[in-house]
Amino acid sequence: SGGMRLALLESAGGVASPGPSGSLQAELLRPLRLPGILVGDSRLGGISATISALESLQLRGIDTAAVVLAGGSLDNGAAISKHLRGSVPVFNLPACTKPIDGADGASQVDGVDANLAAWLKEAAPQLDALLDTLLTSHSKRVDRLGSMSSEARRLLWWP
Repeated sequence: SGGMRLALLESAGGVASPGPSGSLQAELLRPLRLPGILVGDSRLGGISATISALESLQLRGIDTAAVVLAGGSLDNGAAISKHLRGSVPVFNLPACTKPIDGADGASQVDGVDANLAAWLKEAAPQLDALLDTLLTSHSKRVDRLGSMSSEARRLLWWP
């Protein structure tokens, strides 16, 4: 009950997709000042799309804690990671198989679709590393925010 909790806010579409008001997703998210996880594209053309989306977020001042790619036979994660030079960690998750049609009790594991359960087991090391990265990023962000007033007194001139 006293442990760390994690909340995720998911938006639909890409960072440059319009929201209900017509504003871009990135512009709608900016006032919230929440750090983000960018779900990148592991398909052909995905390197460019992912890097462009990340730069769009960064230009708007949105902190991105990680880039996550799921599936794909191309090695987009390595190319994106090389371009980012460690500034944002990149996680490659295995592809998740579609749910079993007519999921009955026989195609479930502990009430979860068997394909999803198998994917969760296979992806567990990457998901654990992603969670560790998010918690570390959050801790550093809180520390940075907490030190801003003393940093401002040190750096800014007050007449």
